[in-house]
Amino acid sequence: MTLEDMHTAFDVELDKLNGTSYPSFLPEEKDFWLNKAYLMLINQKFTGSNVLGEGFEGGVKRIADLQNLLRTERLTDTSENTTSNLINYEITLSDKMLYFISAIFVQMKDDNQTVDTIIPIRLVTHDVLQNFMATPHNLPYIPYPVGVIDQDQFIIAVDRFEYSKEKTDKCQVEINYIKYPKTFDSSKTNGNSTITGLQDSPEIAEHTHNEIVALAVYLAIENIESPRVQTNVQPLNMQE
Repeated sequence: MTLEDMHTAFDVELDKLNGTSYPSFLPEEKDFWLNKAYLMLINQKFTGSNVLGEGFEGGVKRIADLQNLLRTERLTDTSENTTSNLINYEITLSDKMLYFISAIFVQMKDDNQTVDTIIPIRLVTHDVLQNFMATPHNLPYIPYPVGVIDQDQFIIAVDRFEYSKEKTDKCQVEINYIKYPKTFDSSKTNGNSTITGLQDSPEIAEHTHNEIVALAVYLAIENIESPRVQTNVQPLNMQE
């Protein structure tokens, strides 16, 4: 379904093609509600705040819903020559990250081309990370790497007895995330790396396109305070 098809479906669900008492929505207004519904739907499916209570990877449908937005990339080590057990990796991604999923610590062999060991990284809070920082008064045992996301940096704490500076220089971090979707813009016939044009299709799985339209219609009806909003909730809940 292209953005143009979604605009048509939006009109149909509002009964606009047959003429009703509802106000006419401009293409820009339809884009607004579709964009808002798009992000809300992704949030519902990722976090589990939905009818089934299933988050991402909570079921095969959740995986199918969001798999087109799933990305995996490796980060660059930006740490200076230091004896600290904290390693900074710059989060420079080809796509804007919407939700972090997971990360792994990839240790390479001497040829720096072959993977030697893969260890999952556990995401923690900044307060918890302080317990894993090596100081003159604290040399913690860290059985697995832990990390925090701090703006454009992924800071990871490792066990310096297990991972020397020479060893971590051969390590890479691989991050899995849900990318930020392209914005709907019907003023463009064809979009680009950040925009979905009128003749383009959303990046999310095709079977969710009608769900976006239905949620957008619900939000638009609620905005104009129509009594129909009370009867529109049930169909939305039935989509799962």
